[in-house]
Amino acid sequence: MAAWLYVAAGGALGALSRYGIGNLPYIAGSPHLKTLLINIAGCMMIGIAWAVFETWHVPRMWYNMVIAGFLGGFTTYSSFSLETMRLLGEGKVGESLLYVTLTVVGCLGACALGLYITKSVLR
Repeated sequence: MAAWLYVAAGGALGALSRYGIGNLPYIAGSPHLKTLLINIAGCMMIGIAWAVFETWHVPRMWYNMVIAGFLGGFTTYSSFSLETMRLLGEGKVGESLLYVTLTVVGCLGACALGLYITKSVLR
């Protein structure tokens, strides 16, 4: 049960961080640019965290709080990137390409379908 608490605490901090950074007045540009910067930062952080945790054999509670919680709340794109890199690291090139393709196409398609259905219902 404690694992859930670590994920929840980290997730709350990650979501608040994303919101805060996305609303900083000195980050110029469109909301898309801010999201891009947040996603890139999150991907860099998850790569660093994973390498440190694996090398130093960090206790699982920190993985739960930082990777699943904080970075999961900060940006799920970082989790997607890490899973892709893990597949590539295992030599599963075809599986990683399929995962990337299905994720991008599937998520964009699901978003488009959700928008279409909801707009149709609300009219």
